[in-house]
Amino acid sequence: MSAPTLPVGQRPRMISLGFDADLYPAGTHMCRIFNDDEERRRVMAKFIQSGIDENELLRYFGPGPTLASRGSWRSARSATTS
Repeated sequence: MSAPTLPVGQRPRMISLGFDADLYPAGTHMCRIFNDDEERRRVMAKFIQSGIDENELLRYFGPGPTLASRGSWRSARSATTS
């Protein structure tokens, strides 16, 4: 994890990354390893929703949902927003 460099005395805006209660500086880069596809879908749904809520630019590099698994991504997302 790395945080952006700011001018001396300037504090970064703190945001939620969605998958825990901690706050991180906006622009923090995160790498996460998942145990299985279900965990990846659940955590990424929370992460993406948190980015949308914070009006952040989101970039996800990794396997995306296949046509067969799109329903489970939607289910994971709706479970985090209900």
